[in-house]
Amino acid sequence: MGAVRSVIYKIGEPARSRSVALSALRDRLDRPQDLDQPVVQLRQMSNVVPSNENGIAFGRTPNHVLNILYNNPSRGVLQGGSSPKA
Repeated sequence: MGAVRSVIYKIGEPARSRSVALSALRDRLDRPQDLDQPVVQLRQMSNVVPSNENGIAFGRTPNHVLNILYNNPSRGVLQGGSSPKA
């Protein structure tokens, strides 16, 4: 995923703006934690690897992933979003 984030960064501001919107959507769906960071430029640096203040990459539980996949923040979701008839 770091390679994809690097490409998003290199494409420039339009792609970075979209990454901010996607990050916000994933955060609404995998709640309540803020487990996502968009690709942004901060001065001369970029945020290519989403990590906490100790440099540890964020992880998601299977439920977080399913909430994002099914586009539904509820617990125990098994269908919807990109898989409406799972």
